[in-house]
Amino acid sequence: MKAWRLRLAFVAVLIAAIVVLLFTDIIGVSLIPWLPGIRFHRSVTTASSSITLEQVRSIAALNTVGLVHRTVFPYDYMESGLSLPPILRKLRATDASVRDTLTDVEYRYLTAYNVAERANLGMSAGSFDFVVVTLVLTAGFDLSSSDVSLSVEEYVTDGVNRRRAIVGLPAATITDVTIEDIDPADYPYPNVALGPEGWRLITEYVREHAVSADAKRELVDTARRRGESFFAELLSQASFSDVVFERAAE
Repeated sequence: MKAWRLRLAFVAVLIAAIVVLLFTDIIGVSLIPWLPGIRFHRSVTTASSSITLEQVRSIAALNTVGLVHRTVFPYDYMESGLSLPPILRKLRATDASVRDTLTDVEYRYLTAYNVAERANLGMSAGSFDFVVVTLVLTAGFDLSSSDVSLSVEEYVTDGVNRRRAIVGLPAATITDVTIEDIDPADYPYPNVALGPEGWRLITEYVREHAVSADAKRELVDTARRRGESFFAELLSQASFSDVVFERAAE
């Protein structure tokens, strides 16, 4: 019964923290000085003053780190020193697939060229048009997961009663990937004649290729560390002597 009451207390504290962060404008100020870079992403809103854990899970993700990546399309994907004619000659000289024939750098060059051509950037006409695309990735914990748990161990050290919190968290993950829309008033680069379909083709390519797998893994690892620091501080404020994390499978 005591463990259940402690679990309810933990859930109540967590809900209170989330409600404060979701429904006020005080994120990042000195009220919570140990919470740098933590953000809750709201996907829907509710006017209810009675917030349950299930409601919180349905509207929020704990985003602990973000990455803003700007890329110049297509030239960030077209290695200097390469050109299209040698790549085409290489392909004509074999019956193997395009992917098996070309190196990674050549394949990236060809695919970026083809997307730029389909988007009407005028590559075949020798145009040097380009588009600067801003990609924003956020990483953290999906609060809709059922993997959040808490158990408590009581122990004695040097005659002092202590409590250890054992926290189960869902695996950290990329919670959102967005492309910022171009605002002509704030776009400091040359304008290009780019229609909606061309923009869609370019942004899909950038979304897939702009950030390497290694960079994504590093982002997720940073999100996990920051999230664990957040919960450790939260529980230390609730008088737990130490906190142990049980990580869900990545």
